[in-house]
Amino acid sequence: MTLISLPVLLLYIPAAVLLTFLIPDRRRDIVEAVGGIGYAWVTGGSTSLTLVLIAVCTAWLVLRLQPPETDPKRGRYAGTWMWSGIGIQILLLLLGRYLMEPVQLFPLLICTLQGMESIRDRAKGKLTIPGLLPFLCYETPLARMIAGPPLHRNTAQDLVRSRKITAESVGEGASLCIRGIFQLAVLSLPMSVLTAELQTGTVLKYAADAWMALAVCYFGIYYALKGAAQLGQGIGYLAGLHYPDSFDAPIEAASLRGFWVRFMKPASEWCRRMLLPDGIPQDWAAYSARVMLMLGGVGMLLGHSVCGLLWGVSCAVMLTAEHALPMHSLAKFPAWMRRILTALLLLMTVGMLRCRSVTEIFSFYGILLGSGGMGFSEQAWYLLNSRKLLLLLCAFGLLPLRKWMRRFTEKHPAAAKLTAVCKPVAELAMLLLAFTALYGYWLRHAA
Repeated sequence: MTLISLPVLLLYIPAAVLLTFLIPDRRRDIVEAVGGIGYAWVTGGSTSLTLVLIAVCTAWLVLRLQPPETDPKRGRYAGTWMWSGIGIQILLLLLGRYLMEPVQLFPLLICTLQGMESIRDRAKGKLTIPGLLPFLCYETPLARMIAGPPLHRNTAQDLVRSRKITAESVGEGASLCIRGIFQLAVLSLPMSVLTAELQTGTVLKYAADAWMALAVCYFGIYYALKGAAQLGQGIGYLAGLHYPDSFDAPIEAASLRGFWVRFMKPASEWCRRMLLPDGIPQDWAAYSARVMLMLGGVGMLLGHSVCGLLWGVSCAVMLTAEHALPMHSLAKFPAWMRRILTALLLLMTVGMLRCRSVTEIFSFYGILLGSGGMGFSEQAWYLLNSRKLLLLLCAFGLLPLRKWMRRFTEKHPAAAKLTAVCKPVAELAMLLLAFTALYGYWLRHAA
């Protein structure tokens, strides 16, 4: 099973959240950690469960054994232990990518990212050795296992200490869960199905077909990640943990770096802490190597082996070129022009994520550049017409609607009352649409 399945959304997650409410506050961390481990098993089977437990235990064991750099007797071994521990986490992640589907990999990904940062902090003398149970509670809470965010241990501890379940946090958590499920079921799932239907060379024949395929693939990835992130954030709010937003309107980014800062914000912050910390040289060579390592890994998780790696390398090259340019040379262009250029560059790279081989990449980009013609093929035009409302909804959802609505209600207090009445009705409609779509999808595949 995956996150987008009726048993997980209707049975497992509600039961785990309800159990969190029934348990005393001093035991709540343990229940959340057990819920996260159970989620890894429900969605990824015994393979995911085993790899998650190995990742947590090996990271903790390295923390127990490695000396900090400040140790006068064994400090010279701190670097060896650190890189060995990080290497083990990376190998486990690569093994998980080989054995599991990308959608089943999130629990292991969160654990390995947090484990690597803890190992690095221990080597720098910034972390005391935790017990196994507290470390497990830090690594595997249900809310973060769904889609993050990967948090620094100090940040996670601060959230737990400030935990407070109120009517407002429960209401906001329920709203976030509904929005997350809606994006997963109504937007991401149909786009993933449509991406599979748009086959290069058969359905995709002309340039317009390929551009539509790029948009569809981006919609599928964007709403899958954002929906899962909001669902996890909502579960955290229900438990009194105010996790940060993971997306900040990437469509408003006026540069490539701005896009990656806005897209999956906590993940980009983790990469900045681990790969681009303050105090290291920021020349183009060092920057390129670190960014290529980061985006190459992301591409291998989201794409198909070599194709995903090529996507990461191409994005890293563009980011390095932008990093090497003087800022004033970019600032002379209007913001709207930089936003359009950024969107087009990133959209063009998405073609590598949808392709399954290098040969298909060459074929796809040949079609994209007009080698077969510029219009729509009959099959692609039919698929476009059959889902045009859904595609318009996906495009509309990229806009920062909630931010605009918040500004509008601040200027017009009377509109806030109307919004308060319409919001529950809209969320109820979203919930019904989401489970109707999931039930229909389940019936089609069960048959």
